[in-house]
Amino acid sequence: MKGISITNHRWRDRPSISMSWLWFSCLALLLLLPPVSFAQSHLWQYRPFRANDTDHSGGDHICDLRRDSNADGKPDMLGHSAVLRGTVIVEPLTFECDGCLFWIREAGCGIPVYGDPENLRLGDSVSVRGQVGLGIADPAIVDTLPACLCDIILKKGGSAVRCGVGEDGPVPVMPVDFAGRPECYAGNLVSLTEPVKVTRTVRTGAGLLAWGSSSGDSLIVYADDDVACTVIPGRLYLVTGVVMHIVIPSGSAASTHWCIAPRNLTDVIDVGYSPACRTVSWGRLKTEYQIQRQSTSGE
Repeated sequence: MKGISITNHRWRDRPSISMSWLWFSCLALLLLLPPVSFAQSHLWQYRPFRANDTDHSGGDHICDLRRDSNADGKPDMLGHSAVLRGTVIVEPLTFECDGCLFWIREAGCGIPVYGDPENLRLGDSVSVRGQVGLGIADPAIVDTLPACLCDIILKKGGSAVRCGVGEDGPVPVMPVDFAGRPECYAGNLVSLTEPVKVTRTVRTGAGLLAWGSSSGDSLIVYADDDVACTVIPGRLYLVTGVVMHIVIPSGSAASTHWCIAPRNLTDVIDVGYSPACRTVSWGRLKTEYQIQRQSTSGE
């Protein structure tokens, strides 16, 4: 009887053992699938799968929209639909008078959003749906954009949906770090931690381009006429603004450059003249003149 009992027990365990091996095989196969294949098995219209994704907002991530895997100069998501969630760092009406253009940021990445007029404030956390495009490639909106914006842009359909409040403060960055890799701050709001000296200015379209230098590093500041910021060659400024990729005319050709675009008067702080242009009091100037005159008459 014992032998029969053992045999029946082993026979009853075989299906459970086979089922365990089946579950293990399925799990191993799932883990071995590449992320792209896993994504294609899901019918998610707006949200691509990312192996290191930790965001659960139900939309795409702004940082993904700039990816150019084949290095053809165009983002992989160009022309695709996307749902973005981010914090407003540039209000509508900042660079144009219709309220159709604003910037949002999520984590370390930002993007301009264009569409129907919006009534948004700095710090509003919003969700927007639209199509990824290039600002300069759309003749319908190019006249609205500041200084021929050559960056990616989300052309939204419908209105932005408020989802709460987020962090809209600027990212502090040293001028040397920004000048070395400005694309790392694309679309984000930055604040230079050291003053830059304006070396020259040039009018372009509806704004002023100012070339600034700090310890040998050069960068560009774009002062849109709607912002009404004043920058003068020879003076030092602390600058805060959104990072844009713009087209700059150069004779018969044109080139693209990254720049910092202040949003209002308080984004540009005048800290005085360059040390090379020293201030001399009238008393000191008079003394130096008398010494020079006595030296000349003595000769």
